[in-house]
Amino acid sequence: MRHFKEKIVICLTVLFTATLFSSVVFAASRQEPSGDPPFGVAVQSDAAGSKLVGVIFVEHYNFDFDGIADARIVLRLRKGKVIESFYGEVSGIDTVNGSTAEEQAAITDELKAQIFAAFNFDELTQDIVVKSFEEFVTGTYAGFDEYIMADVVLAIK
Repeated sequence: MRHFKEKIVICLTVLFTATLFSSVVFAASRQEPSGDPPFGVAVQSDAAGSKLVGVIFVEHYNFDFDGIADARIVLRLRKGKVIESFYGEVSGIDTVNGSTAEEQAAITDELKAQIFAAFNFDELTQDIVVKSFEEFVTGTYAGFDEYIMADVVLAIK
């Protein structure tokens, strides 16, 4: 009984040290990629061409149990004094395991014809490039992305 207190203190110290070490290793394994979110958006900051400036809002809804959702997109763009708004819907977005690049491509495909028609660009010879994607904010619901909003600059080249 004399050394009982010492043994308890030693056991608690070992347990605390092991717990601390495992939590540090676990936290290090879950680190996010370097840079600013959203991770994986293809941005070409030096893209030449006509510049369109605006705001994009993406709402994910109709989630299934695997994190697959539909997305509503509202995009407001300005070129000079001309301001246009665009709306589209995309289904089958994997908000858990899918790539940001896949969602970006789906949104671009959905809105491209509308953008080109509104600003009189040639869809056959020109393309849309994301020049800037900043002031990114997101809100979550039940662990999934519910909405994304960001300032965006597009280049039509």
